Amino acid sequence: MKKITLLAVSAMFAMSAFSQNNIGNLTVNRTFELAKMAKAASDFNVMMETPAGEMKRYARSADGAGFYLYTGDDGKTKIGAKKQSGSIKIVSDADGQTVYIKGIISQLPDVGWVKGTRNGNTITVETGQDLLYLKNYDCSLKLSMMNINSEGTKFEKDDAVKNVTLTIDGGNITLNGTSEQTILGCYYSDDDTWTGYGDWNSSFSEIEEVAVTPESGVYMKPYLLTADQIDENADPVKNTPIKVGINGNDIYVQGLFRNIPEGYVKGVKSGNTVTFAMGQLIGDDNQGVSYYLLGVGEEGLTDVVYTYDESKNTFTQETTYVCLSMSFNDLSLVNAYTTSSFKIEPTAVGSIESNGRTVAAEKFFDMSGREIAAPAKGVYVKNVTYTDGTTKAEKVVVK
Repeated sequence: MKKITLLAVSAMFAMSAFSQNNIGNLTVNRTFELAKMAKAASDFNVMMETPAGEMKRYARSADGAGFYLYTGDDGKTKIGAKKQSGSIKIVSDADGQTVYIKGIISQLPDVGWVKGTRNGNTITVETGQDLLYLKNYDCSLKLSMMNINSEGTKFEKDDAVKNVTLTIDGGNITLNGTSEQTILGCYYSDDDTWTGYGDWNSSFSEIEEVAVTPESGVYMKPYLLTADQIDENADPVKNTPIKVGINGNDIYVQGLFRNIPEGYVKGVKSGNTVTFAMGQLIGDDNQGVSYYLLGVGEEGLTDVVYTYDESKNTFTQETTYVCLSMSFNDLSLVNAYTTSSFKIEPTAVGSIESNGRTVAAEKFFDMSGREIAAPAKGVYVKNVTYTDGTTKAEKVVVK
């Protein structure tokens, strides 16, 4: 049976906090290399780009279950189940009758959008829609209602069911027609076999999620990030430019993960400790995939903690793992740092340049000569004053 390509994570994640229901190691980037899906739109009708319209977000209830395949101690493939987590997105077209759903299967939040129609309080989604193109196999994942086989070892697609319905009740949505024997899942288009993913008893509640953004007037200074990633095959993170804004005890970091370089995370400083709340929304990409910040410690999911050395303008990771996840309340990993630190760029205030001079102050001016307290997007002149009294002027472009 073919398997969807997954990148293994350190055996640390096999700890009891994450191994319930016979789940072994968690996986990094359950996405199937989204960059390779250009063929999908024309050949397999996979809708990856976020459609136009009004978007709402709905959290999955933990009462629902997500099925998956795993290898048991006896070496045989078995069916397991875990509580659902994360969220879905629903975009409504201007006509109010056409809708699009992202993340319709709980353990595949990063596959394509599916199209449905709304009539009153019912959303109808046609089965057989392509969710994802797998380049290595030249096939797709297709949506289907599926029934467990007589041996209880796998689910099989039900060709008789042409549509799936969801019922809307105010801010709540319920998936209809599933049970422990009948799930909403997906199969491989080339041989009709189950992919190993599917849901039953799914329900959703509308939530308000807003990506982190700095307060007006916060100046984002250039810092350099160095990190060790849990995926040893990933490109190294060494002196990668990011931005940090300090506003009293509020700390904003932009570009902590290269997967979403424009996104921000927010922490709160207390003494020399900065705590970034777990589950904060960093942002969405153009395919509608949401990215969240999560920490992992000895007891499981936790806030992310860095220590701050004010004298050196350096932040150092204290949390065991700093994770980028596609779920706000579960590890649907995209990336994770085992160690990380970021320090102020050598030309910033308080730093020491290669010529030995210490930066004492910086002032910014727009192109007409007016001093600017906190540069926004645009071109500016930065005047740098050193502790020895000398100065330097340079052009700065804020993107």
